[in-house]
Order: sequence, then C-alpha cells, then structure tokens
Amino acid sequence: MKLMWWIVQLLLLASGNVCSLELVTHNPGNNVICPQALNCRVRNTDPITPLDVVCGPVYVCSLAVKPKLCCHKNDCKPCLWINIQLSIIPDRKEDEDRDIERSEYEEESSGDWDSGCVFMSNDTSEGQREEHSLCEDQLDQATITICYQPAEVQYEWCKRLDFTVTSTTSRKLLNLILVEYKDVDFGRTMRITVRSFTKSPEVEINEFPTLKTVCSLSHLKDIEQCKVPRVSPVIHGSGVKVLLVDEEEGASERLSLCMKRGREGRCWPLPSNNIPLASITDCMCFQAWKNVSVRAEICPFEKNKEFKANVLSNMSVSLAHTKTNDGKPVLSWNLTVPCRIRVEMWPCQLMADGKCTEVEKFRQKCCNDWRENSTILWASGKFVNILSRNHQQLCVMLEVDGQIVRYCQHPLERQYWSFLLLLPLIFVCVTAFGVLLVNKLKWSLSEWDRRCHSQDMRGPVLLLHSSATDTQLVCKLGQLFSELGFRVFLDLLNQTELGSCGPAAWLHSKLDHIQKHGGKALLVLSPTTLQRAELYWKIAVERQSNPATYSSDMLASALCCIFADRQKGCAAQRFVLVQLDFHELPINEEHDMPKLLRGLPLYKLPSQSQGLLMELCLESPNNMSGKLKKMWWMKKAQRKLAQGVQNIFKSRNCSEHCKACGGPEKDQCLQCHTGFILHDNLCVDIDECGTDLDRCPDNTYCFNTHGSYECKGCDKACVGCMGGGPARCRKCAAGYRSSGMRCVDIDECGEEILACPKVNMFCVNTEGSFHCQCAVGYTRRGNTCERSQKTASEEKGLFDDIQEDEIEVLQQMFFGVVLCALATLAAKGDLVFTSIFMGAVAAMAGYWLSDKSDRVIDSILKGR
Repeated sequence: MKLMWWIVQLLLLASGNVCSLELVTHNPGNNVICPQALNCRVRNTDPITPLDVVCGPVYVCSLAVKPKLCCHKNDCKPCLWINIQLSIIPDRKEDEDRDIERSEYEEESSGDWDSGCVFMSNDTSEGQREEHSLCEDQLDQATITICYQPAEVQYEWCKRLDFTVTSTTSRKLLNLILVEYKDVDFGRTMRITVRSFTKSPEVEINEFPTLKTVCSLSHLKDIEQCKVPRVSPVIHGSGVKVLLVDEEEGASERLSLCMKRGREGRCWPLPSNNIPLASITDCMCFQAWKNVSVRAEICPFEKNKEFKANVLSNMSVSLAHTKTNDGKPVLSWNLTVPCRIRVEMWPCQLMADGKCTEVEKFRQKCCNDWRENSTILWASGKFVNILSRNHQQLCVMLEVDGQIVRYCQHPLERQYWSFLLLLPLIFVCVTAFGVLLVNKLKWSLSEWDRRCHSQDMRGPVLLLHSSATDTQLVCKLGQLFSELGFRVFLDLLNQTELGSCGPAAWLHSKLDHIQKHGGKALLVLSPTTLQRAELYWKIAVERQSNPATYSSDMLASALCCIFADRQKGCAAQRFVLVQLDFHELPINEEHDMPKLLRGLPLYKLPSQSQGLLMELCLESPNNMSGKLKKMWWMKKAQRKLAQGVQNIFKSRNCSEHCKACGGPEKDQCLQCHTGFILHDNLCVDIDECGTDLDRCPDNTYCFNTHGSYECKGCDKACVGCMGGGPARCRKCAAGYRSSGMRCVDIDECGEEILACPKVNMFCVNTEGSFHCQCAVGYTRRGNTCERSQKTASEEKGLFDDIQEDEIEVLQQMFFGVVLCALATLAAKGDLVFTSIFMGAVAAMAGYWLSDKSDRVIDSILKGR
C-alpha cells in the first residue's frame, strides 16, 4: 500500500508539471534576469573543476527549476527557467550595527522566500567569512557556478555567474533567473547543480514533458511542433500510393513516413511509396512527421475485408524435425505472417488418401511472442516428444478466423539421393589422396632432417660468456641449440673436464675441435663482456702490457684468442657475436662496438635467428629439391629458436606494458610505456577517446586501441559522428534524414512526385541523391529530352529511301512474273493451272480497276 501511495504521488506531480507548462515570450539573447545592483555577467567555465572558480561572500539558499515554452518571433522552443535565491554574507563592519537594525531587517525579510537564509549569527558569519576566498583579490566580487547534465550522457557543462557585492545587497534575499535553451528538449531529463563556497551544492533534477504530452494540452496544440502532416493513401491500378500532405504551405522541412504492423508494432521506414495490392493488409498503419513534430498515425485499411484476406495469402509455415538433448523427437515450426494474429495449431499425420489425422494432446495457442524486422513478422515454437506412426509424414494444421490451413514439410526429392551418396565418396577419395601426399612429404622431409641433424651436416657450437651473465639464461640457450641438432660445448656443462685442465687449455682444445669440424664459437654479449673487451684492448694494445696476466677465466681466455686471431686476420672464421634483444646494450652503430670485437659477425636474437642458423648449418645443396628442403627446415628451426628466446625473455623480464618493473608479474610494474598509466603497480591502457586526449580532425571519430587511438572517418551519411556507421551521426548529411537512431537515404524518386518534371524523363535514386535520366530513344539536350536523330554517317538500309510509286512498280513486276509462270503451265493443257491462271488474271484486273477508280475519285475530290 505504501508503494502504491508513492506511485500515485509521483503521477500527480508529473501531471501537475504538464498542466502548469507556461507559454512565455522571451528573447534568447537575454538569458539572465537579476537585480540591477548586482551587475551580473555569465560565461562558460571548465566542467572538470567548477569549484575552483567559486569565490566571494555569497550563499545559495534555494534552487527552483520550471520547464516552459519560450517564444520569440513565432518560434517556440523548450527552455528551463532557473530561479536561484542568494544571500550575501554581511561585512565585519556591518556586524556592529546588526543588533540595532535586526528588528528592521526581520520586517524587511519577512516577505522573502526563506528569511532564515540570511546570516544573523555572529558565529556563523565569522565562520563563513573565514572560509570564502577572494575573487581575483577583489572584495566586492562573487562567483557561483551552474552545471547541467542531461540524463542520457556522462558529461556535464558549466557556466559561471559573476556579480558585484554592494552594501545595499547584504541585507536582502536576492532572486536571480537564468533561462537555458542548450540541450533542453521535449522528454529530456536534466540535472542542474548550483555551487557556492559556503554550502553543499544545490541539486534539482527536472524532466521536461514529452512533445506528445505537450501537444495534448489545449493551449499548446497550435505551436509549430504540434502541426503534423497528413497521410493520404490512394489506390490506383495494381497498388497503393501513400501521399504526404503538409497543412502548412511553403514548409521547408522534409516529411518522414514509416509503416507499422498494427498499432502496437514498431514503425519501419518504407522502401517505396508504392505498395502492391497483394501486400496490403488490414493491420497496416502509417506514421508521418516533420523533423521536430509529433507523429500522426493512420490505419486506413482496418475494416477492409479484401485486405484482411491478404493476411492468409501471405502467411507461411516452415517445419523441421530435431531432437532434444535426451533424444526426444521434436517438430519445430516457424510462422511468418504480415499481421499479429491469434492462431490455434496442432500436428497431424498425413495419410495415403490425403487426409491429415490429428495427433492428440498437442494443441497450442499462438502467439504472444512476436518478433519482427523491416521485412517480416514471425513467431516460432515446437512440439516435443511427438512420434509418427508407421513413418507417416507429420504436418501442422492452423485455424485462423474459422479457416483451417495445412502446412507440410517438403519431402526430399529422389534425384538428390545420388548426390548424398556421391559427395561422401568424393570426400573419402580426396582425404585419402591428401593423407598419402602429406605422409610422403613428411617422410621426405624427415629423411633430410635426420641427415641434416648429423654431425657432418652441422658444425659444433661453443658458447662463451662472462661470469656475470645469468647462468640459467646461458644454459637455456645451449639447450635450444642442442634441440636443433647442434653439438654444444659449454663450460657450465663440462665442469669436471674444465677443472682438470684449466680454462685456457679447455678453450683451446674446443676451438681446435670446432675449427676441424666447421663449427663456430658464439660469444654472448653483455655489459660485462663489452667492458672486459674494452679493458683487454687497452691492456694489450694501448698500454703494451702482457695480456697473459689477464687470462684468469674463460672470458679472458676467449678474448685472448680473439686478439690472436685478429692479429692473423682470421677472427671472423671462428668467432660470432650473439646479442639478446632484451639486453639493453649501447651498441647502435659499428663505432659503438669495442675495438677488439669490431669486424666479427653480430646476430641479434630472436630477430636475426635465421641468419645465425645459416651461419651454423654447413650444408649447401646444389639441386632445387635440396634447397626447398633446407628452406623448410630453416623456417621450422628459426621459428623454434625465436620462440625459445622469447620464452626466456618472458620468464625473466617485465610484463608486456611495463617499461621498468620489480619482477615479471603484471602487478610489479614501476614505469609504463607510452599510452599506459600506472595504477596500483599495474599498467592500464589510457582511453584517449573517453578523456578527450585525442586530436581527431572534423568528420572523424576517435577509436581507442591498445596503448594509442585511431581517427576513423565517419559514414558518408554523417556530418560529424560519435562512432562508425550511420547510427552514430551527430547530424545527417545532405540527401539523408534521421530515422529512429540512424541516418537513412532519402528516396527522392518515391517521395517527391515531380522529382523529374520534364517530359520523357524518369527519376533514378542514388545513395544520398538522385538524378534524372531520359527514356529509351531520347537524348539529353540541356534540361530536356529530345528524340534521338540518325546522323548522316549512319548507313542506310536497302529499302530505306524507296518511294510509294517504286513499291507499286515492284508489285506489278511480281504479279507479272507469277502470271507468266501460270500462263506457261496453262499452255500445256492442264485444267488445274488453266483455272488458276484465269482466276489470277481476273484478280489482277479487279485490283487494277479498284486502285484506278480510287485514284480517279481522289483526283475529282481534290479538284473540287
């Protein structure tokens, strides 16, 4: 009961707002009404920090918002009258006289809205005086902010109201009126917030009445927005033409038209104003409107029995046999019909004699759940656990308005059975051939792969590194090369042998081995390796010291060997430099490399994995088959090596978007890459589109991407947009109009009766426009269509220039030849041909005499 009471109260409040909607005269150029002593000024301000501009000794007491219709020069628009009640905090000097004048002040303020709003207490005024800040260091200035936020958007826009504080205003309640037009529309809810420094914001939510509600009021029905066009269907020939008539002559606004399937259906745009009679039904309704007017609705065929019969003729039912999850048979049906109808349906079994026997206990009432799109209206359902006796065909019977209609599933045509048998056979043959081909290819490649994995085809690999390099990283790198078929020598894997002979002797033995078998020594670069190489160069060359004293570990021994090979000019034959991409090394150019290592081949992993593998693999096949096989192995090995190095990188480095981190997890980031922001040690993508950080040009929209954004072009139907497609337009382009939530093409040929008014000319609609085209046999000459003329250069036919007298001569010649032939045959004494000849002579004489008499009579008449 309590809930119902609140609903009744809200309905009464809403009806009161509508009934009290005023029609006022107002000039949009004067949107502030305030006392003359305040000298008010209004300007826009930043909506992000509206409290930063609030200042001065002002106190907002109350806020009242009323929706009104503001008219100016016969143009009425929805507006909001915002009434703000202010109180000025008295100055400290005036506090001394407050007790003396208190009684007088109470008498003066007794007629105001809220006399308790004026500050009379010393404590209160002191506290408020300490809180407020000066406006640009001026004591007589004050500022409040008014912010607006429509209900359907997330942003708000604000204005600031500046005014002057005088001694005469500090003892009275002041009323300010702001008139706002921006974003105010019929049926829109607006949230208005007024802020001052001394109090929490005053907030009021106002809902403007809808245009349909406004037009239902007697004193507002004559405004421009309530004038609607008239729909006039005209039956002609084999169709109906829907015409739109605007009661206001000379109106420049385009008229819009849509069609509904019943009064409760959705209104869909009409593709053409001409509708065939076979498609007209009794439930067809039309709506017409201008850009800002209410919609006029008409259902002109509601009581027409002829059009009601079209419902059954355009109805169809499709059937399908399926099963439930537990194996029960199901007969599914889908009903397509132009109108919402009440149907009783049941399944039946089709007998051999053509009769359909009802299957008991399956009757259904249809339909409450209708679905529709721009072309059809449909409903669907099913009969569960329905069985057919003796494998007879199942059909569905429908009773509509006393008429019973039967629909059956179309049986499978016998001529298609061969395809059902042939297609699986073809599929099996193609599959078998493919399996054999793939197995043959795999066998050939695997044979070459095993041959290339042998030590004769790939040289051994010696991995060298500094002691400061991560040993786990070096071991994983060596394991990758081992999995690819290389024999890997690594000091970390040969500790026993290394300890028995020392680093220098072990290194020389391995270098001799790889040189004999065509292998390479890979030196893994790191900051320590670069520093040691630079230091060794200074010791060995610049200071001319004895480098032997420096060979205390494996790296020093390797640098010593590189230096010795460099002196011989053959360092590149045994040594190759390897740099991992995730090591940030100061090596960008050749001159950045230490002098000792310059000239050695350098490969970066994983980006240059293929080049390194080409360096290490010894085989160079001469035939095309061998080259293709090597290319296949190289592609597979390169992918495996690159993926392995990337896995090493992921296991020890920062997550994807971290520039600096304290560990590999996503929540251990310390610094983010460009396009991301750090939040709780996580790198979160910055939505440049939602935070207005994008710089997209006109007629484009912002599309946020991972770490950045893109500016994409608006649809051709839009002039400015908020996203892709014609449904996100800010404004429709020329040749398009708003229909629902999208911009659709205007069919000028269907809506404008005289789009192409010239004779022998017809209209052709195009996307966003139209053009006029001449009929067949006519040519465009300026703005008219003229009959096409044959040019002099065209070749004339054999009888194009023949005259009437020439035709007569030809006729006489033809008949003469025929008579001669008959005379020749008659001379032989044949009675048949003799009679034919005599008849032909008589016919020719009669024809000649009749034609001659016609000419004589014609000459006599002309002579007169």
